[in-house]
Amino acid sequence: MNRQSSILVIASTLALAAPSFAATDFSGLVKTFAGVVRSFEDLDAKRAQMDSDINKALNAGQLSAADAATLKSELAALEQREAQLKLSGKKFGFTQQLLFTNDVNMLNNRIAQAIASKTNA
Repeated sequence: MNRQSSILVIASTLALAAPSFAATDFSGLVKTFAGVVRSFEDLDAKRAQMDSDINKALNAGQLSAADAATLKSELAALEQREAQLKLSGKKFGFTQQLLFTNDVNMLNNRIAQAIASKTNA
């Protein structure tokens, strides 16, 4: 499958999996595709960035300790799934790209929503 077809399949799946995703503007859509998880290294980098975002928001008072703990728990679950995949010896294939991309995007959205709700409160 070529790259364009892969992106089309990912876009279709994400649009079906998250109805609110379909309502995002074009720049958000482009940003999402730029964030496709293509390897374990990509996943590690995105997890580290989300962890940093949570810590910065907590330290800035944009997240409560309880919200940060919940988000970090979700981040740990993502890390656990990655560890299980690595231990299984399976390659980071298209299915894993799709699943981890969706999980990372959903968690990033929850982080942004938690920050926005605390900031706007």
